[in-house]
Amino acid sequence: MNTKHNWNLDVIAGHDEDSNPITVAQLVAALEGQQYSLDASAETIRALQTQVAELEAGLNHATARLNEQTAA
Repeated sequence: MNTKHNWNLDVIAGHDEDSNPITVAQLVAALEGQQYSLDASAETIRALQTQVAELEAGLNHATARLNEQTAA
């Protein structure tokens, strides 16, 4: 009989706020979920930074044109 033991389903990594055991597998899954969330947030931040830069460029252009018209 060759049974492979999946230790990460049995080893307790800690307990939740209700003293329920948290296995290594559950902890790893939670961390992977957090990493996915962080990656998605980082992508959103990069997209927003690009959008802000484009808006600033547009505002600077509009301000320059307004200054030219005011000076004329």
